[in-house]
Order: sequence, then structure tokens, then C-alpha cells
Amino acid sequence: MNLDQKLYRFISDAAFHPTPANCSAADNLLETFLSGSFFEKPQTIHIGSTRNGTAVADFPVFDFLIVVDREALICQNALNSLCNLCSARKISFERTSLGVVFQIRGTFFCLIPCSRTKVADEVVYSPDSTMQKIDVASHIHRMGLLDERTKNSIRLVKLWNHANGLPFESYHLDTAISRMTLTSLSWLYTIIEVFEQLHDGLATPLITSNGIRADGYLKDSDRQVLRSLCDEVRNIAKNAYLYSMLASKEEEHARAERAIAAIFGHASF
Repeated sequence: MNLDQKLYRFISDAAFHPTPANCSAADNLLETFLSGSFFEKPQTIHIGSTRNGTAVADFPVFDFLIVVDREALICQNALNSLCNLCSARKISFERTSLGVVFQIRGTFFCLIPCSRTKVADEVVYSPDSTMQKIDVASHIHRMGLLDERTKNSIRLVKLWNHANGLPFESYHLDTAISRMTLTSLSWLYTIIEVFEQLHDGLATPLITSNGIRADGYLKDSDRQVLRSLCDEVRNIAKNAYLYSMLASKEEEHARAERAIAAIFGHASF
């Protein structure tokens, strides 16, 4: 089995495809978690990688928008209220730029409190008082049109992302990679293509069709760090690709595999 075939197996083994039972169990856990709180029986909208089909098995997160009244969102400081609820339930959590990530009985959640508003006749969701917006309908529609190879490319980068301390937010990767033109049938070369386009895309804000930023969590300094990271991965992958082309050199093939494994946290292929 060559390195490209090993990469494909690595991605395929990591794919997470939630069953109706998985989704129902997540819904029930969420309802129990929110019961008796400020957020009891809100409108919830399942978004994110588990819905889009781009989640990886070791790190599947069920993302939900928790829709509350706009005034309540601000006055009650809904994000702080979610953090306080986790503390009251004795649940460890991590606060992100938009929501709260935590685990219940082995299931990971990211909850994003938000309110509804309209932009150009489209319903969008505003997670906080800064009016950063999430265009749920168009994002779900676009992700639903992706072919399996593009979804696998997203999973591939998410495996790298998890192995390197989550420098990118999942929504950013879904949005950015779903727009890329990826031409190679080689998974090794796909790493080069994806990280090259991620690198170039970080030069400017990532704007959706409705003018909403998908990378609003990044500061200018963050962009520079991420561009350097992408450049490093791209260069390692380029060298590994050249080594892999030396068909008669087993030593070079092994060198290529070690380099790619290191990118993914010394993964075993």
C-alpha cells in the first residue's frame, strides 16, 4: 500500500457519520442539560460538521444554535449564562469566540446563543452584541452540495487541525475548503493544494455571499501565525510528494511517510 492509499484509509477511518439514533440521543442530552434554566425549551438549530458530513470520528461535536430573544441575549448575557449553567451542572467547558464547548456522557456539544435578524431578506443569526452573523440556510445548502472528495479534504485538514491545537475554527474550515478548486486525485498532493489555498485566503477576510465573515474570530496577528503554519505544512508536503515520486527508492518513500505522519501528530498510517 503506497502513501496515497494510506492517507485515504486514514481519512476514511476518521469519518464520522451520525445515525438518527446519535442525533436523537444528542437532542435528549441537550434538552436535559437546558431544562430548568434560562434557556429551557428554546428553538435549537443543528448546524456544523456533524450535520454537514465533515466531522471526524475522534472529535465529533454537535453544534447547536440556541435562539433567544434579542433583548434577552444582551441583557441576560446569554453566553455567560451558558458558562454559569455548565458550572452549576459541574460540567467542564471551554468558551470559544461564539459559544461554549462541553461534553456530556461522551457526547461533545458546542452551543451558540443567538437571536434572529434579517439581512437582504435572508434570516440570519446573531450570536452576540457585536452583531456577527451566521447565515445558516445558505451554509447548510452549500455544504449539502459538496461531493465526498471535498468532504474528505475537509476531514483531512480537521485531522491536522486537531493534531495541532485547533488553530482554525471548524466553521472557517468548512466554509473555506468548500469554496476551493481542488484538482488532484492524489491525497498527498491535495494537502499541498489545500494548505496553499488556505495560506492565500488568510490574506483577506473570508466573506460569505451575504457579506458575513466566516473568520471573524481571527486577529491580524493570528492570520500571520496561521499563514506561517500553512506555509510550513505545504512545504513539508511538497518535499514528501517529491520523495514519493522516487518509485525505486524505499528509503525515500519511508522518509515521505514519516514527514506526513509528523504533520498529523505522528499519526500511524
